[in-house]
Amino acid sequence: ELQQVQFERADLQGADLSQSDLSGAQLCNALLIEADLRRSKLQGTDLRDAHLNGANLVDADLREADLTSRHSGGFAVINRARLHGARLQGAKLAGVWASHTDFSDADLTGVDMTHAVIGGSSMRHAVLTGTDFMGVQLATVDLRFANVSEARNVDLPSFKHDLR
Repeated sequence: ELQQVQFERADLQGADLSQSDLSGAQLCNALLIEADLRRSKLQGTDLRDAHLNGANLVDADLREADLTSRHSGGFAVINRARLHGARLQGAKLAGVWASHTDFSDADLTGVDMTHAVIGGSSMRHAVLTGTDFMGVQLATVDLRFANVSEARNVDLPSFKHDLR
């Protein structure tokens, strides 16, 4: 498998990495646009500043993965990614661009989403226990049936206050 592999700045656009074990891999600045990462193990993987636009991450294990930016002006991009059912417990998603991303049924327990851009995304049925939403606009995020009761810094628009 591909555990601990060094793919920093690699061009893996459209790659089929489904069911791969990439645990602990270095994928900083990697181009994973439209990559198939379904059911892949990305636990503890360094995905800082990675480009995951349109990547298929359905049922991927992203526990403790790092998707943050390491420099000002740069950020990981996971727009339109399919993270349905993904395990993201403890992941660092601070400042990530994840608009129109499917987080439905995902476990985001303890995730740092401070200042993330997630407009138009779905978090239906997501577990958000301990998730930090400081600076996140939630007006266009689908939070139906999500548990936001123990999430931190949740600033719900008045029309969504019945979600708690």
